Amino acid sequence: MSTPYRRNAKTPAGRIAATPSTANWGGFFGLLQEYAGAAAGYSLRKIGSGPVVRLRRASDNEEKDFAAGEVVAGTAGAELVTNGGFDTDTDWTKASNWTITGGQAVSDGTVAIGQLRQDGFISSEAGVYYKITFTVVACSNFTSAGTIIDSSVATGFSASWQITSTGTYSAIFKTTGTNSNFGFWTGAGVTMTLDDVSCVPYTPSPAELWALNGKSQIARQTNESAYATTWYDQSGSGNDASQATAASQPLLIRAGVTNTDNGKAALSWSGSQSLVLSTVTGVSGLTVFSCVSFNSISNLSFNYQVTTIIGSETSGLVNDFALGGKNNYARTYAEDGSTGIVTTSSGTITTDQRYLISGQSNAASSFVSVNGSLTSGTGSRDDLIVDAIGGKGLFSIPQMDGNIQEIIVYPSDQSANRVGIETNINDHYGIY
Repeated sequence: MSTPYRRNAKTPAGRIAATPSTANWGGFFGLLQEYAGAAAGYSLRKIGSGPVVRLRRASDNEEKDFAAGEVVAGTAGAELVTNGGFDTDTDWTKASNWTITGGQAVSDGTVAIGQLRQDGFISSEAGVYYKITFTVVACSNFTSAGTIIDSSVATGFSASWQITSTGTYSAIFKTTGTNSNFGFWTGAGVTMTLDDVSCVPYTPSPAELWALNGKSQIARQTNESAYATTWYDQSGSGNDASQATAASQPLLIRAGVTNTDNGKAALSWSGSQSLVLSTVTGVSGLTVFSCVSFNSISNLSFNYQVTTIIGSETSGLVNDFALGGKNNYARTYAEDGSTGIVTTSSGTITTDQRYLISGQSNAASSFVSVNGSLTSGTGSRDDLIVDAIGGKGLFSIPQMDGNIQEIIVYPSDQSANRVGIETNINDHYGIY
């Protein structure tokens, strides 16, 4: 969708309570201008004014602000690995400990430094970037298994890659100009199963280059990563969402690679992160729009125990509002002081799928919308509050586990604008 612009625009001065209808940031006429009145707008795309996120680099704890165009995935070239899915027993040079069978490469550990190789496509020049991805299906010893890339020296998973468990991993690799090797190895007695090996030329984005901090060869899973300390409010209200505790900061870049959903940057939450904002109180209820995916969804017994996209950590059963997932449905929860008002989506939601989930509640009515499908419910009260993204919610459980790309909070009923706002979000993210 093309973005309209206006001439001679001026940034509104000072802190304001909600986006004014006349706001026009530097010529950009975005979502928060078209649908005015937001108390807070968080996104990794440009929807309003200013930078979008402040990141902390894990290698040295330096922090830096980034604009929307800087926190995108880098540019990948064509696939260089042939038969990276091990569909056939071809293309790979194997020591006698390796076999390719059932769509996987398997080492039985009978050879010390037994290698699985496919050489020749890594540049012998220094300073060339690649993105490498592979799945470790099984491994009996992560210290005595790893890669031999751009070197004649074997690098271990646990040390060089900071990989100590099975899973799919991606990392940026910067050549040293040593040679064009590309392969995997296991030590004597170490068994390992690999799948889905990929290597592509890669031009890192500005934020990825900053996270790499000049690292050559393999970007480590922990050290060359970056986490959000502040998700900036683009509404003009100045209600930035922040987190000072490193362990509670959501991740954006892992081993030099931007976390994405459908190619768009996404903050990653693993059930222990939250970004805290100044309390937003609904003048006439609250409406929240979110672009998310879940790794897990709450199945706990109480209505208010949703996997929290956004909610309240502080009020305590008075006027809390929560939007999230529960028992494979999207749900809004609104506390009226004596009992909770719950609105549950008519359709189920699942893990590892992207959703545009919206929720609203005021004294008269409520709704939850999943990918444009609306479910209406009863009302609760007007003075509902939220103060944490991905946060603990009521009774400190459970927190967000998945990706969040955008959250917009209105201190009012936005039922009349719901379709328009959801269309704008969906046009950008391509959710449904």
